[in-house]
Amino acid sequence: MTNLSDKQNALMAQNSEYDLVVQVIEYLCQNQYDQPKLQDVAEYVGMTAGHVQKIFTKWAGVSPKDFQHYLTIHHARKMLDGSETILNASYDLGLSSPARLHDLFTKVEAMPPGIYKKGGEGLEIIYGYAATPFGRTIIMTTQLEGQPKSGVCGVGFVDESDKLALDDMQKRWPNARYIHDDNAITTDAETIFAPEKWAANKPMTIILIGSDFDVQIWRTLLKIPMGKAVSYGDIALHLGKKKGASRAVGSAVGRNPISFLVPCHRVLRASGELGGYHWGISRKRALIGWENRF
Repeated sequence: MTNLSDKQNALMAQNSEYDLVVQVIEYLCQNQYDQPKLQDVAEYVGMTAGHVQKIFTKWAGVSPKDFQHYLTIHHARKMLDGSETILNASYDLGLSSPARLHDLFTKVEAMPPGIYKKGGEGLEIIYGYAATPFGRTIIMTTQLEGQPKSGVCGVGFVDESDKLALDDMQKRWPNARYIHDDNAITTDAETIFAPEKWAANKPMTIILIGSDFDVQIWRTLLKIPMGKAVSYGDIALHLGKKKGASRAVGSAVGRNPISFLVPCHRVLRASGELGGYHWGISRKRALIGWENRF
């Protein structure tokens, strides 16, 4: 049986691996026109080429050299191909496809808007921290009245400290009651980023807590298939918003509290530039590249 110290060491190692991945991705981006070799990357991060290759390939499923392709604006523009029809399309990727399973393994519920207007008053939110392929992560769950099971209402990333990550999430629903319990979110943490555990017949419930407009935008994000992207303008047009509504859409996308599961990272500028991301551009690059292996 794995003891607690072994598990803690494994979690620390996973966070350390993501830190290395970020360094590699940032170096590849900064030097993409020079087509850096593996040895160049290894010298930059201060490790052997073999170690970098092993850790990065374990994380990404491809080598740093192959991953470079996912970081180019050419690839971003390719992801946007047909973006004006993506939100209306029905994709038949096969139920065994990880990309398709990701779209099917979430069951979406929404809190009554009145609860959001009251700052989450009356809600009990359980939160905890876990190591994931994208660094230390804070996960929050709550329960809809009358429902037997709780659902995920928040997924955010820890960059500076646990406290700052918690403050960032709490300011969305300042009047809720928060309970810290790392064990309570373990199963969710182990499932969210593990394609082998995604199953359409065992959906993970996510609970959207926001204004009517925000929830409308977040539901639309769920229509973007893995490996594809849409622009802010595409979302506005899909929802029948007036020309020039892209900024309001962008603000709502930025307020998404459930990263990865509600894929706000799949929204790019029409030019193919990444645009913003609440948890940092490096992580947005990592998410997009990681998904493209599927």
